[in-house]
Amino acid sequence: MYRYRRLYPYTMYRYRWLYLYTVYRYRRLYLYTVYRYRQLYLYTMYRYRWLYLYTVYRYRRLYLYTVCCYRRLYLYTVCCYRRLYPYTVCRYRRLYPYTVCRYRRLYLYTMYRYCLLYIVTACCIFLIII
Repeated sequence: MYRYRRLYPYTMYRYRWLYLYTVYRYRRLYLYTVYRYRQLYLYTMYRYRWLYLYTVYRYRRLYLYTVCCYRRLYLYTVCCYRRLYPYTVCRYRRLYPYTVCRYRRLYLYTMYRYCLLYIVTACCIFLIII
């Protein structure tokens, strides 16, 4: 009984100490885990938001750049076409009468030469016959 009474406070003391130590360790581990989780969560959220905003920013920049390039190219093409169109039409209109004129002159010249040759041949044949 005496030993029990002497041992009991010691055992209770050890038990309480172990209990408090375990609770303390558990709480410390729990708080550490929660802290790490929150830190990781916030870090992940930060990274995600940063990546998201960066991606959106890059997409918008790329989109605007593409639209800008397309519009510049479109306007340049339209500008070149409009500048080239009157020039081409002008050249065509100037060239068309010239070509027609040349064609008609050549045609008439050929017909003239052909008729002249025909007449000369007919005269020669007529002279040979006479």
